[in-house]
Amino acid sequence: MFEKTKQRILRKESSKPLHCIDTSVFLEMTLDTKEGKICQSHLANMGKGKYYRGVLPLSVLDAEHLVSAKRACANVFITLDKKLIYNTALEKELGIKIKPPSDFVSI
Repeated sequence: MFEKTKQRILRKESSKPLHCIDTSVFLEMTLDTKEGKICQSHLANMGKGKYYRGVLPLSVLDAEHLVSAKRACANVFITLDKKLIYNTALEKELGIKIKPPSDFVSI
């Protein structure tokens, strides 16, 4: 019985989109700004596990973050870097959507 419950929970969790969270989102959430509040809300939703799963790359370079997201098979890379957001060439090359946290919460 325990194994069936465990497998059901794992299937449910793995069906949620995987968001790879850029460190800029964590840094921004410490600021008392509108974007900081959006980042806080996005991370809080991730922590609740209701809508999506999340991973955090440990590097500080965007290229390494994107490679980490690709290796993790992430569906979405969450960042505040305006050079990356909605970059269709990168999205097509990596097969990952690149979006800001504001696409997932409203404040």
